[in-house]
Amino acid sequence: MGANNSNSLAPVPSSFNADKCKVQLNLLLSRLKLRVPKETNLAKQERPKIAALLREDKEHEARIKVESMIRSDYKIESFEKLRNYAEVLVSRLAVMKVNKDLKPEIAESVTALAYAGLIMGNDVDELKIILGMIIAKYGKPYIEEIYQNKEMYIAARFLKVLDGTQTPDQSVVDAYLTEIAKAYGVEYIPKPFGNTAQPLSASLGIALPMPGTPMPGAEPPSLVDLSDVAPPPVAPLAPLAPLAPAAPPMAPAAGVAGPSSVAASGVPMPYTAMLTKSSALGFGLVLDGDNVVRTVKPGSEAAGLLLPGIGPIESGDRVLAIDGKPVSAEVPAKSLAADIDNGARATFTMLRLPFQAPPAVAPGGAAAPPVFAGQDAVPLPAVAPPMADALPPQPVAGLAGIYPPTQPAQMVYPGGAVPAPIDKPVVGTELPALPPAMPPAMPPAAPAAPAAPAAPVVDADDLLARRLEALKRS
Repeated sequence: MGANNSNSLAPVPSSFNADKCKVQLNLLLSRLKLRVPKETNLAKQERPKIAALLREDKEHEARIKVESMIRSDYKIESFEKLRNYAEVLVSRLAVMKVNKDLKPEIAESVTALAYAGLIMGNDVDELKIILGMIIAKYGKPYIEEIYQNKEMYIAARFLKVLDGTQTPDQSVVDAYLTEIAKAYGVEYIPKPFGNTAQPLSASLGIALPMPGTPMPGAEPPSLVDLSDVAPPPVAPLAPLAPLAPAAPPMAPAAGVAGPSSVAASGVPMPYTAMLTKSSALGFGLVLDGDNVVRTVKPGSEAAGLLLPGIGPIESGDRVLAIDGKPVSAEVPAKSLAADIDNGARATFTMLRLPFQAPPAVAPGGAAAPPVFAGQDAVPLPAVAPPMADALPPQPVAGLAGIYPPTQPAQMVYPGGAVPAPIDKPVVGTELPALPPAMPPAMPPAAPAAPAAPAAPVVDADDLLARRLEALKRS
């Protein structure tokens, strides 16, 4: 590439002539002495223009002009260095004339002038001619070696200054703008890099948001933070009578896992859900401070979403990430969701927590209901305490460990009807048929139509007394 550039830049003389080379070096010195003041004056003329732009708050245009000024300063620096190299070579031209090989005394100057001829030959004619003379003296392979391995032969700063293709750093631009503003009495504070001013309306002068987005602060929050709301207290439960075995749960539909099957597996199950943000309901999820789903808003896309192998999004599911951005206590899902525009779709990475078995007996002697991990406790209706005159169940004499079935307090409805018993007798006990006993009737609250007769029921006290009589007779 160096040989091609040298052929296109300057004709190569058949032999090296020291006198002609000295003439071209002197001409180069004269040209550089004229170019340096000219470039300096042109740069100085830009300073009041840049100050005026800063005064008019047109910093962007001022930065463009400052970048041109910085490149001009680097160009002036390269001219100064070329003058030094040319003066050294003029004073040591005899070394170049006498010795066939390149000597260390002139190696730096010859190498720098040769590379400058390759880069700036079209801008400075004398550099083009001097390059041809150096090729005639040391050959084209020497020029190609300089071009291919320029970092080994040329000073690093001169190489950077001579190329002049890199964009000035922002800190350098800020320093130039600060000095110019100080010199012309303009108030100027450099802005952080990448911080652009908010565009203003040309007709009203107010801030303009991005197209299609609301004004700052006008967008309603899509998620409600309920981390500070304490759950309602759970009333203690009275002992309940044993119930009949429940029917086995229905198997979920093919390809859809019910919440019980997922939670009862004992392993947290991650899944992803694609949701679209709406202006009214947001993403349809109400989260607490731990990014756990409290409720799913009715009518939202999340409420009607049915995921294969998971089922619907449920209370107790935890949000792990939104669009690949992890959520935490410091960066809650509410903040990430607020940055998403209305109508945009987002990928929610969720975690369904496994089933956690409650303690065998809750405070008060009642069995605690099953609760899914991460799910808030739901208050259950308080059960009325037992009647004051009700006696605790006693074991039947002669039958160790066998207790009579616990019966709820009986109510007599208008017309003498009594509700059917709920519990079944204890397995393994056979009792003689007894006539039905009626508990003390309670006055009706209001007259009502007579109810249909129900099956007779045996009072717990009468049942115990009759059993004792039967055992004595036997």
